[in-house]
Amino acid sequence: MSHEFESGFSGNSIKSWHGLATVVPGTLGLKEAWQQAGLDWTVRKVPVYLGDGRQVPDNFAIVRDKDDRILGSVGGEYTPIQNEQLFQLAEALLEQGAQFETAGSLFGGRLVWVLARTDGFVDAVTGDKVDPYIMISSGHNGAHKLRGDLEPVRTICWNTYRQAIAASKRTFAIAHRSGWFEHVAAARRMLGLAKDHFGKLSEDLGFLATRELNLERQALIVDRLIPLPDGSAKKFQFERAVNARADLDACITRPIGVEHGRGTLYQAWNGISEYATHRLQVQRKHGTEEERKERRMIDLSFDTGVRASFAERGWSVLQQIAQ
Repeated sequence: MSHEFESGFSGNSIKSWHGLATVVPGTLGLKEAWQQAGLDWTVRKVPVYLGDGRQVPDNFAIVRDKDDRILGSVGGEYTPIQNEQLFQLAEALLEQGAQFETAGSLFGGRLVWVLARTDGFVDAVTGDKVDPYIMISSGHNGAHKLRGDLEPVRTICWNTYRQAIAASKRTFAIAHRSGWFEHVAAARRMLGLAKDHFGKLSEDLGFLATRELNLERQALIVDRLIPLPDGSAKKFQFERAVNARADLDACITRPIGVEHGRGTLYQAWNGISEYATHRLQVQRKHGTEEERKERRMIDLSFDTGVRASFAERGWSVLQQIAQ
């Protein structure tokens, strides 16, 4: 089945396209949403044994308590994250009593999600009213990390979940490890959920859309963000920098999905964001042991760590050029 739906609810009296979600009026608070979504169950980590009674080292099964269904296989460091904690995380990220619009379970409980709407704003570039969702999802199968996305798609099945991931504007991912909830503050920064963030961001983007992007400015942006190494650099380092500069230049020239603000620094910002999210090659081996541990907890393959730093530097460069 393309929807892969097990259980869930759909708020605001909106019927799901597959007709399987429980339809409720309005939105729901934490406890009611948790129950209406059919997510009021827990999982546990169980050791795996061979037929002769020997325990398999560093190998555990994730078992759903309500029916003893095995959802996945994990290692010893894996810490189960319960469904109710996803709702609690959404409330912590929004710093208020979140109202949930959809939530549910896919693939027989292997993947779960919750969806709440954030405060909307008017896009200063397009003039459109934007009401982004925050979607928190997590897997019980050992394959999906805890993930948060700021995105425009109303998730209600596997199809719309994939659409939401593809359309996500800002993202974080956290590994299933002990102490994962300590990273809420960092996750909030990555999603840009600070008070009045969206309105201020819209104003700033609108300002960039009034400033011309020409070839000279584009070359300056590339030079500042990815300077060529000096003469002491090795050949492979020089070649890597040249290739990275070409990738960034291509992203700025033809950013995906940009219809408004072409020929302005708004186009450049979208290109920088696209490069940081999808093209930037992250080197993970450097730093202190504590820093490497942090990078393992918050996945650098999404909009965190090195990628977020690159985007922030790009934003600073554009602000300087725009003056």
